[in-house]
Amino acid sequence: MVETSQYLTVTALTQYLKRKFDADPYLAKVYLTGEISNYRKRVGNQYFSLKDDHAKIGALMFRNAFSKLQFNLEEGMKVLVVGRVSLYEPSGEYRLIVERLEPDGVGALYQAFEQLKKKLAAEGLFERHQRPLPLFPQRVAVVTSPSGAVIQDII
Repeated sequence: MVETSQYLTVTALTQYLKRKFDADPYLAKVYLTGEISNYRKRVGNQYFSLKDDHAKIGALMFRNAFSKLQFNLEEGMKVLVVGRVSLYEPSGEYRLIVERLEPDGVGALYQAFEQLKKKLAAEGLFERHQRPLPLFPQRVAVVTSPSGAVIQDII
């Protein structure tokens, strides 16, 4: 007869490993560089992989951290990431919980500018063949605060 008292359940082992992951100071704050893969934008939390030439780790970025990004994540983008390594108990998989993310090599503001420029160009807003302005416009719109000083200059 086999002695079963020395056997752990899968749940017990996973809970033990989770406690080890959470208590390890080296896993509490890690700095990684890699490439975004398997990314599809979702509402709320964002899931993707971070990879290099030889390895890949699953990553999760919670909604509050994701909302602070000033650029759009894109497949294949090289990034610098700060986060913590955690074990997801139901599947027994470890993953990176991303707290901060920025493009590697290009600043976030420049990245956001380039993405906006690309979007506006796709809408045709930089085309030279736009409708010409009339010599004597019939209507002019003014956008201002109703209590601002500028409204007095217009009236």
